[in-house]
Amino acid sequence: MHLNRRTLAMAAALSILTLGSSLSATLTLKDLEGAWLADGTDCDVIFSRSSGKTTLRQPVNEFVAGFIISRDSLRSPLASCRIQKVIPIENGARLMMTCTNSMSTGQVVTTLRLGRAGMLERIGDGDTAIAYYNRCRLK
Repeated sequence: MHLNRRTLAMAAALSILTLGSSLSATLTLKDLEGAWLADGTDCDVIFSRSSGKTTLRQPVNEFVAGFIISRDSLRSPLASCRIQKVIPIENGARLMMTCTNSMSTGQVVTTLRLGRAGMLERIGDGDTAIAYYNRCRLK
């Protein structure tokens, strides 16, 4: 089969566009919705599901790292946050939030990125440590 230059150029351009989009995927709030739990922890320890809604199990275990993202809110055992802005970044999103805990309310910025094997990586603003989370699939 003989391919002309134009066909080869179009195929090359399509390959580059496809590769570029897969390397620079961003996350939306819709992609992030659900329950996320620190790697190595059982989802049933911190979350429960009732009437189709995922909630934090009561009493809340403050020593387990996990959170729920629903619409424009993020809830964890220690704080409730309102997501003010989502800034797309390569392979993730930067969340600008107003968070409230039992002591105060303040602005919080965190970066969430797609990691290995579908894990979510969280990096706090000004932090270099990465926390890893798995998505919980509760029934």
